[in-house]
Amino acid sequence: MTTIHVDVNPFPPIYSAGPLTWETPLFITPTALLSLIAFLGLGRYLSTRSHPLFVDSARLSRQRRLTALSKLVLAMSITILLTFMVDAGIFTARAILDKHWTSTVLAYYIGVSWLAWIFGLMGMIHEAHNFGRWSWVQYTFWMTATLGESLIAWLWFVAFLSPRTGKQQDPFIYMLNLNPTPMHLGTVFDKYDFMFLGTFAMRYGLEVGTMVLCLIQMFIREPPSREWSPLISTQATASSSYGGTEAFQKGQQPTTTSPVPSHSSFSKLCALLSYTWPRGSLWLQLLMFLCFLLMWIALAINTMTPLAMGMLVDSLGHTKWAFVCILILVYMGLRFLRGKSGFIQCTQNWLWIPVGQHISKTMSLNILERLYDLSLAFDPIRKSEALKVFDHAIPSIAPMLPQLLFQVIPAVLDVVVAVILLWFLYSPSAGLIVLVTMSLYILVTISFSSDVIPSSSPTSKRYRDMLERNNETRIKAINSILNYETVKYNNAERIEVERYRAALINWEKADYRYSSYRVIARLVQHSIIASGFLAGCLLFAWEVSQARCTPGDFVLFNFYMLGLCEPLSDFDAHYRSIQTSWLELDKVLGLLKKKPASGEKNVVINKGSIVFDNVRFSYDQRHAALKGVSFSVQGSTKVALVGQRGSGKSTISRLLFRFYDPDSGIIYIDGHDVKTASLRSIRQQIGVVPQDIVLFNESVYYNIAYGNWQASEDAVFRAAKFAQIHNTILKYPDAYETKLGNGGYQLTPSEKQRIAIARAFLKDPAIVIIEDGNDAVDR
Repeated sequence: MTTIHVDVNPFPPIYSAGPLTWETPLFITPTALLSLIAFLGLGRYLSTRSHPLFVDSARLSRQRRLTALSKLVLAMSITILLTFMVDAGIFTARAILDKHWTSTVLAYYIGVSWLAWIFGLMGMIHEAHNFGRWSWVQYTFWMTATLGESLIAWLWFVAFLSPRTGKQQDPFIYMLNLNPTPMHLGTVFDKYDFMFLGTFAMRYGLEVGTMVLCLIQMFIREPPSREWSPLISTQATASSSYGGTEAFQKGQQPTTTSPVPSHSSFSKLCALLSYTWPRGSLWLQLLMFLCFLLMWIALAINTMTPLAMGMLVDSLGHTKWAFVCILILVYMGLRFLRGKSGFIQCTQNWLWIPVGQHISKTMSLNILERLYDLSLAFDPIRKSEALKVFDHAIPSIAPMLPQLLFQVIPAVLDVVVAVILLWFLYSPSAGLIVLVTMSLYILVTISFSSDVIPSSSPTSKRYRDMLERNNETRIKAINSILNYETVKYNNAERIEVERYRAALINWEKADYRYSSYRVIARLVQHSIIASGFLAGCLLFAWEVSQARCTPGDFVLFNFYMLGLCEPLSDFDAHYRSIQTSWLELDKVLGLLKKKPASGEKNVVINKGSIVFDNVRFSYDQRHAALKGVSFSVQGSTKVALVGQRGSGKSTISRLLFRFYDPDSGIIYIDGHDVKTASLRSIRQQIGVVPQDIVLFNESVYYNIAYGNWQASEDAVFRAAKFAQIHNTILKYPDAYETKLGNGGYQLTPSEKQRIAIARAFLKDPAIVIIEDGNDAVDR
């Protein structure tokens, strides 16, 4: 085999195996390609996540979205990616079998180009899956790749035909194992070089073909078909064209109703910080400062720990035992301080406890105060939104900030510091290995963990399908149990069991699909980390064999990688949690930004006269509850409103109590317009015995005294006697201290209504409203 010296020819595979130079197209082309697809592709992805087609395109099958030409381009791109993997295999085989390091710059070219094409394929799949066609980002990527590879093809051409002085072996005779003959032209190629040349020729041909097909596709591409357009127009009026295509041509997006308003990231961050910063509490501000100080101290310790281990390994067998012991103590001290369970992290978590409690307390109090300032028009939302805010949103938002500040951001800073140190202390190759490995790990994690954001991504669809099946299973079980007697009456036990069994089977299938996808994600993440370890270990092992690094440097690199993998192993969970909290923050801000009912005038009711002047009101636009109602009630009189159910009797009492404001018309109390009066002053002077009585899960005394907290015990007893419930209460196990249970389910309807009458009487109001006051009272 011919021996090739590294200084004979300046082009790989006959290239310097030492430093990485940036002056060759083998460095410039993959770097430019990766930068282009990373920045433009990420921008394209973020800008199209809320696109209407991105949401609705999942209804179309992939076969209908991709044309034959697009499928050919996709197949050629996958083949190009495989050629880089073949190059990596040739490179590794040469290093292992012939113990020959081909070229550092060639290794960089193969690895970075492979990474760029991986991102390119991810962008292609994203575009094909959601839009059915390539975007300008893909066309720019393919053209840039072809132009860059053309420069490399020229270098191959020159290297193959460049003259060489001295006797060299004919490459073709060498490949055929024939007798060598002297020759003076051409570069000497061995079998590995011909393999590199063959894969490059194949790759370059595919890239040129891809660019030609892309140019053809750009010029013959048709506008989106009508199956991409909504059948229902976004306009109020219909047309013969359905309105969908016209809406898109005008740049309009179909409007969808959403119960949760959307806020910009900046406004959400400002709102979160306003609740986080403890105004007026120097103690909490000091705790926050200490937490941030510990974060930077932890960053410095994470940087020093691998350096200490490297020094320790190099000192073994070469220095005195006392110095080795000192290094061991230093290293163990740093290990004690760092990590998720280290002293600094535990101290930081402990100091943040009062701050986190402050965030939850402030946010909860503000939301509850705002809820009680709203009109009862908020009632339908309260049950589905406000309760979820207290159950899920606030508990998830409180830990979001420490996760972001003390977990995610320090992990990213650790990667940046490690890249800089390895780049300048050893070689750019070492820094690039860490940068590419960790960046790819984070990007893949984000891609696989986007299931909590509604989209048409595979992860999100599988996650939503699994949740829907799980909810269906729970609902079927709960409904069956709640209707236990009905099931028994109709002898339907076997039917309910089979329905539940079918729901469980559907859930199992959905959960298996989602869990399998998560397992694949974990495998991909592990493969990325393992590839980074392999590349770094090979690089540092080679440097150690060439006496350019010490064994301690080899250990240092491994410890840096291990140290970076530890926080990044939880990046998946942190990202999903922050995503969920970020979405829940929309619900919180939506509640806090709702305008309270107007009216700030304090009104004193003396006579208690009531006037309804042409009042109109509807709970929604489809049905009017009141149509021009007008009547008057003199003070100190009793008036009964009689009518069938749904005629508006309860609506009148709710308007009077200002649970709602009328659509038109005016309501007067003692000559005061209720819209100008404050809610507190109106509701303080009106007593209501509602049609649907709700009692708290507290004592009987608590439920009666709820009408007037300043009332004495004797006043509570007098109210109970007035409602003719006092003697009944005394017969309860604990009399007035008897717990009523949730909703007062232990009481009869008559007892519940009498307690409500006692509560209203204790309030001593100027106006009393009784809805079906004696429908449940025993007569």
